[in-house]
Amino acid sequence: VAKSLDPAVTTVTDIMTRSPFCVTPETKVADAVLIMIERGFRHLPIVTDANKILGVFSVRDALPREVQTAQSLAEFHEQVNDALG
Repeated sequence: VAKSLDPAVTTVTDIMTRSPFCVTPETKVADAVLIMIERGFRHLPIVTDANKILGVFSVRDALPREVQTAQSLAEFHEQVNDALG
């Protein structure tokens, strides 16, 4: 729909993200939010070691404090990368 495709005939395969970045249930919320900020994701699949999908994590699932922590880490990483060239 966002790509002006007809949803009546467009399949999910035509628009899905192939080989998405995934996290495990043990991933810390702040780390998941940091991944989303740094990579420009809005959602992360949560998978088991056997690649069974357990759910999807969204930044809306995080608490404001964790989002702020991840944002601070992302800014720090950006500053370090800029300093290292």
